[in-house]
Amino acid sequence: MASILVNHVYYSPVGHVVEAIRYARGFHDANPGSEVHVALSDGAPWELCAGAPWIAGVYRIPVADPGSCDLSVPEMPREWDYIVDNNLMVLEDESPGLLVRPDGYQPPQRGWEEEATIAYYARAGSELTARKGRGVLFPQMALPSGLGYDADANATLEVPAGSRAFAARYAHGGTKICILPAGSGPAAQYPGAESWIAIIGALRERFPAARFYLTGTRGGGRHRHLTTTRYLDDGLTRILASGDDLVDCYDVGLWHQAALLETCDLLVSPHSGFSFLASCVGTPWLTVSGGNWPESFFNGVPFYSVLPDNPEYPYVGAYDYDYDGPTIPDMRHERLLARIPDLLAGAAFLLDPATTYEAALARHQANITRARIRHDRMPVIA
Repeated sequence: MASILVNHVYYSPVGHVVEAIRYARGFHDANPGSEVHVALSDGAPWELCAGAPWIAGVYRIPVADPGSCDLSVPEMPREWDYIVDNNLMVLEDESPGLLVRPDGYQPPQRGWEEEATIAYYARAGSELTARKGRGVLFPQMALPSGLGYDADANATLEVPAGSRAFAARYAHGGTKICILPAGSGPAAQYPGAESWIAIIGALRERFPAARFYLTGTRGGGRHRHLTTTRYLDDGLTRILASGDDLVDCYDVGLWHQAALLETCDLLVSPHSGFSFLASCVGTPWLTVSGGNWPESFFNGVPFYSVLPDNPEYPYVGAYDYDYDGPTIPDMRHERLLARIPDLLAGAAFLLDPATTYEAALARHQANITRARIRHDRMPVIA
């Protein structure tokens, strides 16, 4: 039995854990009889791995909390058959020009998490041994001889029964649409409350039997990257008061949110790592695209990206958000109003039971071709 370590210690948001879970599935499926383990930042929602039975073990690396002062490799096996590293942060540090960035891009100053993660990989390189070979995930996957990977493997999470029972209280006979108003990044990169009221109003008119479930978290708790920074009480109160068909599903817990997503027919959100969970429970994702990162994680489930009219999108990390600054151009109210017809078309497309992942991929590629964006910065999706 081959032992494989997916050494995916990176930033803490939900999306990076979901990426690690899918990588683990690809290695598990391509190497029958193997035992796949995952290493993650201790600040990440690593508990999601409990829904992935193909993962044999999870190791939490102390890189997210500057108060820990513990930079040692934690207790874990020192020898593996194969180790595959997520070396992106190291590459960005050593070769900042490696990724496609806009002209004049200046990488941000390294903080505690970056320093600790880079130090961890330096230690792991000498302290963790790969008997049969070591590979990397970036900039292109490079694997040692004998280690396979199934790029088409899809990761469907097993939602706990208790969370499914919790989600059952939100039963509705009509269409169920989950709304994630914002992610954990700077508020400037998300739609404002007035924009969400307009978007939900348009969806309500198009799908009058729909019910809308707003989810997120007001405070990060143990996971600081689970906070939805744009909306505290004032913005949420305004959105929730805009119709009797809106349900407050904030602060219900991560697995309960996953279960809620599983029961919904559609997720509507801006780009957010949390939204990656939708495809892991079989729910189509309708994205209000904009800002630094284009969508690239779909896990074989239908999707639709409502692309901005912006010749600089995506900024691929170069947009210098100001936490207290104005909303970025892509998310300004007047620009979002102009995108509502496309959003409604995307919703109708995804709510059609006949829509397949292949059809969604073809439509996405056609939309990219027509869009006034930076085509050279868009990822290739298979």
